[in-house]
Amino acid sequence: MNLLFSFKGRIGRAQDWLAGLGLLVIWMVLLGLVVAMFPPIQTAPGQPPDIPPALLGAIAILYLPMLWISLALSIKRGHDRGRSAWWQLLALVPLANIWLMIDQGFLRGIDAVNEWGPPAVPNVQIA
Repeated sequence: MNLLFSFKGRIGRAQDWLAGLGLLVIWMVLLGLVVAMFPPIQTAPGQPPDIPPALLGAIAILYLPMLWISLALSIKRGHDRGRSAWWQLLALVPLANIWLMIDQGFLRGIDAVNEWGPPAVPNVQIA
């Protein structure tokens, strides 16, 4: 639970990627279930369907915990790179968000202890 809901600590690349992919799969399954429960209503041929308010409400309710978990993962990955949580605001800036994705998704974390804790445990030990 600490991995998903806490903003403290550090996580490595592999743990971040696996948690992110797991979150994506869960989101897609939940979204599919919600759309099946509250299907859009086709009012006239050739017109876009009407979206029921219950569908929008259910998506909004499900989105909030997903956003929290995503932020927690991103912030902890940033901590592993030596960056504060404020760096996540770069995700809102065009082109800077690409750099943030490369920095956090592909570059190695800092090997030393930093202000957010000890280095993330490596997934593979190379002798």
